[in-house]
Amino acid sequence: MESNIQVGDFLEFDGLLCIVVALAGPYGDEDIPEEHIAVWFGGNDPAGKPVEEERFKPAIWIIPQEYFKKTPRPEVLH
Repeated sequence: MESNIQVGDFLEFDGLLCIVVALAGPYGDEDIPEEHIAVWFGGNDPAGKPVEEERFKPAIWIIPQEYFKKTPRPEVLH
């Protein structure tokens, strides 16, 4: 995959949509290795229940960049 990935980019991983939350380097208590990115696969649909009701705890995955595909620009709704 090209190396111009940025935080906030939407990507596809094995047919699943995700968003980039961090690049190589320190992230919280973890270090993201070179050529890896940290992604979030979503959850907590805005039409669903509030975070407090679901006891929502996001999971961030650190995965090698080579497994991702770029997606088209997302549709922006308001």
